[in-house]
Amino acid sequence: MQSQNAPTLSATRSRQAIAMIFLALTMLPLTGCAAISLTTDTGNASPAATESAQYQVRLQSNFGKSPTYLGDIDGPVTIQDALELSGAIKKYRDMEVDLYRKLDGSYQPLKMSAIYDAGKKTVRPETNYGLRPGDSILVKTKSQNPLGKVLGQFSQ
Repeated sequence: MQSQNAPTLSATRSRQAIAMIFLALTMLPLTGCAAISLTTDTGNASPAATESAQYQVRLQSNFGKSPTYLGDIDGPVTIQDALELSGAIKKYRDMEVDLYRKLDGSYQPLKMSAIYDAGKKTVRPETNYGLRPGDSILVKTKSQNPLGKVLGQFSQ
């Protein structure tokens, strides 16, 4: 024996299912999922990204002013290239190098440390990152004496 409510019950459930699908599709752009793109991307860079195709190198010193070098990104540029162009390799014998990269949707920039080999005067290849527009490199002297290391910990 079939119930008389069976056809109306399935119609009600199908309306509910359609409503849920519609609601899910409506809420999808608000989830922030980067894997799902509802817009077409033509591959053109945004005007802000093309205008500011620069990076900066800040040479931090313990005494006096910390100069900043602004460099243009015309092609592939690495941390090693930026250190050479900014004069950091000539100025510092041994240094600590950190790359700060701004990420979309993130409050703080991503910090990537580069390992500098003072004997060869080069950044090790595995940490010689390619630069992107808006990247910032912070160069600090690496103190070799024990007193400088202790005082450096208190100044941070």
